[in-house]
This record gives sequence, C-alpha cells and structure tokens, in this order.
Amino acid sequence: MIKFSEKNLRYINLEESVIETNGTVGIYNHLTSKAQELFNRGKELQKMNGYAYCWTKNSTNLLKETEDLSSKIIKVTNTDVLNNLKISLLETLVLIRLHLWIVSQKDHEQDL
Repeated sequence: MIKFSEKNLRYINLEESVIETNGTVGIYNHLTSKAQELFNRGKELQKMNGYAYCWTKNSTNLLKETEDLSSKIIKVTNTDVLNNLKISLLETLVLIRLHLWIVSQKDHEQDL
C-alpha cells in the first residue's frame, strides 16, 4: 500500500490494482505525464545502451553516458532527442562492424 502525504490522503493498493509491476514502482509526482514518459524511455535507453545515469532535476530529464567528469550531460526535452541518440548509437555500431569487416578482409588477403 502506498500512502501519499498531501492534504487529502490517497491510498493505492497495488495488489488490487491493474498495474503490473516487476517489483519496482517509481512515482515521480514532480513530472508531468509527458515528462514521465520521456523519463521511462530514457531509463530504457540507459539500460539498453549502457548509459551511466538517467535522472530528473527540476522536472527535466537528463542522461549521462559515462561516470567520467568530462562526459557531457544530455538534456532530454522530447522524443526526438532520444531517437537521435538511438540513431547515433546505431551508426556507431555500423561503423564498428564495417571496420571489423575491413580488418578481417585485409587479414584474409594477407593469408593468401
């Protein structure tokens, strides 16, 4: 059961609700529903692509690629930002695979 400490107390019984949980429930009452959706997508991107941090500050969603102090903080203002990050990561993966293929072809030519 979750207790909200506002003027009018509200209770949610998760066992009786239609909300499916995997053991973790995040409630961010300082985020609009749009910002909450962006935050959830940012968390997915963080998990899938190894970003070090995904957090909110002053109702703004933020991502940081590494723990390094020089790593820039990305302000997630809309889904385009997340989509561009995904495209950028895919382009990097394609370039890495292309490079590995070229190296393997050169090694193969040397063996002949």
